[in-house]
Amino acid sequence: MSMIRLFDIRDVATVQRLGPFGRPLAYEAVAVDGLSPLRDAMRAYVASGYDHAITLVRRNSDSRELDAFGLMHLIPAKGSSHNGTKHAAMVVISPSPQSDELSLVWTELAEVFIMQAGEHGVESIIAEVPDSGREAEALHRVGFSPLMHQDIMKLGALPAEMTAPDVMGLARQEASDEAYIRLLNMRVAPRILQQGDGATDLTRLMHRTDCGFILMRNQEPMAHISLQQGRRGLGMRVLFRHEAEELAEPALQYALSNLCDQSRRPVYCMVPSYQSWLLPVLDKLGFIHITSNMIMVKHTTARVRQPVWSVQPNQAHSKLVKGDTKIHHHNPEDVL
Repeated sequence: MSMIRLFDIRDVATVQRLGPFGRPLAYEAVAVDGLSPLRDAMRAYVASGYDHAITLVRRNSDSRELDAFGLMHLIPAKGSSHNGTKHAAMVVISPSPQSDELSLVWTELAEVFIMQAGEHGVESIIAEVPDSGREAEALHRVGFSPLMHQDIMKLGALPAEMTAPDVMGLARQEASDEAYIRLLNMRVAPRILQQGDGATDLTRLMHRTDCGFILMRNQEPMAHISLQQGRRGLGMRVLFRHEAEELAEPALQYALSNLCDQSRRPVYCMVPSYQSWLLPVLDKLGFIHITSNMIMVKHTTARVRQPVWSVQPNQAHSKLVKGDTKIHHHNPEDVL
């Protein structure tokens, strides 16, 4: 018999035991900041649900081999409180689904995570998994859909001395540049990634920008490079228009030589599939390819703003009473 519940103090030993056997589902967060499931679980437990982390534990009374836990991070919208959360990212589920039984355990945990996300007002849940395997199958069973592929590149260490070529129009990012960055996302990112409410690229939602650079030409944003400092390394996101292809190498070289953190730690660069033409440029700068994964997304019922039956029937009835025979129907896309 098994039961899934939110982490409490009785589950410390289970999380400690299973921690090393998990499958990371948010590569950047794990590589840059490290993974400490017990720390996040304890912090959320002490905060009584007011923390950004949700940890679920599955205990099986018949077999310890089927015990499992998972960690999900809520992502508050920029400039809002915890209550403004609209997105979440699966961070890890442990152990890895090496058997059909454990694959079903993953499905059970994912189902409860979706319920928890909906209760917190989350609209979209993101998870990164290998292109093929039991991880993708388990998430697909509960409604996760493939969104895009992503390559992870790593620069082990910066050279002791690195030249910084001047690139006309390239400057450090400022708060006033946010509108230009959103515009650049809309110009470059595929339409499927251009969600409402100002989120134009779901894969960038987990990426905190500690310092960044924006390339402008004739009042048009041409490129954006953002950098995140973590406990283990730095994360870098790149977004270039094809028109700036010749400027990609010097712009990236300038950004790497002016990092916000000069401790010479590894730099991880997350390259979405629609920017794959940058891979040879990164390779020339010394980056090596670590892995590729598929980003999957699940939209929860929290996306529904208003049921189609909540107001429309009354409006239709009032118009019929007044002799107006024109009834305007809801467009399903307006509801989602």
